[in-house]
Amino acid sequence: SPIPTKTKEQIRESYKNKLTNYNLANDILDTTDLEKVCNPMGIKQATFPATMQNYPIANPKIDLLIGEERKRRFDWHARVVNDDAIGDKEEAKKEEIKKFVESKIQQLQQEDLVKIEQIQDPQQKQAAQQESQQKIQVEMQDLGKYLKYEFQDMRERMATHTLNYLYKTLDLKEIFSRGFEDALIAGEEVYCTDIIAGEPTLRRVNPLNLHTVRSGESPYIDDADIIVEDGYFAPGMVIDDFYDVLKDEHIKEIDEGISTGNNDGFINIGEKEQSWVMEGLIDTDSPGHNNSYGQFWDTEGNIRVTRVLWRSQKKIGELIYYDQTTGEKLETIVPEDYKPKVDLGEEVKWIWINEWWEGTRIGEDIYVKIQPRPVQFRSMNNLSKCGSGYIGLAYNINSSKAKSLMDRMKPYQYLYNVFMYRTELAFAKAKGKIGSLDLAQVPDKWDVDQWMYYAEIHGWAVKDSFKEAKKGAA
Repeated sequence: SPIPTKTKEQIRESYKNKLTNYNLANDILDTTDLEKVCNPMGIKQATFPATMQNYPIANPKIDLLIGEERKRRFDWHARVVNDDAIGDKEEAKKEEIKKFVESKIQQLQQEDLVKIEQIQDPQQKQAAQQESQQKIQVEMQDLGKYLKYEFQDMRERMATHTLNYLYKTLDLKEIFSRGFEDALIAGEEVYCTDIIAGEPTLRRVNPLNLHTVRSGESPYIDDADIIVEDGYFAPGMVIDDFYDVLKDEHIKEIDEGISTGNNDGFINIGEKEQSWVMEGLIDTDSPGHNNSYGQFWDTEGNIRVTRVLWRSQKKIGELIYYDQTTGEKLETIVPEDYKPKVDLGEEVKWIWINEWWEGTRIGEDIYVKIQPRPVQFRSMNNLSKCGSGYIGLAYNINSSKAKSLMDRMKPYQYLYNVFMYRTELAFAKAKGKIGSLDLAQVPDKWDVDQWMYYAEIHGWAVKDSFKEAKKGAA
């Protein structure tokens, strides 16, 4: 018989575990996780005098870390590190010094030359020339300090200014803070970089809506072969993101919704799709944040948007050609339809590299942007290595599943809830001293309320010890 192989666990935690963590952070307790404590005998439809509830002892720790992260100073600058960039800096410094010296000589010739020539005394003329040279030396020293401590390559300046602009306009501080909160609760932090309407954007991705396929033991979201983001979004937001590729009938369908039955209200819920559409990728029968998961519209009128990214392959050629003037051997990259000029000595080596594709389904039958990703985030050293635009990390150790701070505190959270639940049950059972009333000793024609009135107001109770005996004699 073949030797059984151990199936490796995925790096990312299950959808159910992440949903449980988010619910705990929102004081929503799933009592099924504590069924052995709440109902140890498994009694069906049982009603107990106490209800298990959540006491958020873990939330203050998470809130504290989120606050500390928000207070941290995010001071950064773009820097180039390759050798060519350093060389460019040095050449720019030399060119700047050369221009400075030339400008100072011209200024001296224009302003001081006339004054120096008018001086008749040779000693005074020599002193004036020395004074001019000293001025130039002072300016050179000041410029040297500038070039040493404040000089930046033009690419660094442009990158720094661009990132500063995007940091403010996209409110990246808030986005990164919310991503850090996801890391503390779900053990994952995911962002999506994209180009919408010609503008670069970055947004936080809900870890509950993101699904990956074939990522091996890598904790990085970008290393997966298939990335699926599936969630519900406001129709207005969907139109904002895809208005440039949507047709008129598509915008009308998104705006009006899909009617089912005789429902003429503002919010219409679409039919539930067949699970085969996402079989193996998304479990459409899994419970989500509402009870309409798997439908094209949720109960609040949000439309379902499913975005799929996958690795494909692209054929390119490494072209070797020669400069017609110098005869120097050069190399470049050409597309697969390029026809090499053999008579000029051109040679092509054809290779296959990875390329990210994307496709988005809106609602039931609106498909848009089925195309290669416009920005592939190519590596300069590896032609095949590229990025999908989804940047994220599952915080795990080695090849084990990712564990968040909430995962590590959850046993203590449950234990505290159990103690409080047991304490509440103990209070419900504790009745103190319970008095007994022998109804056989209550006088005739007295009801219990009258008897209790005398006992409560006057402090004594009337009883007839011979009432039962009299009834027996009769």
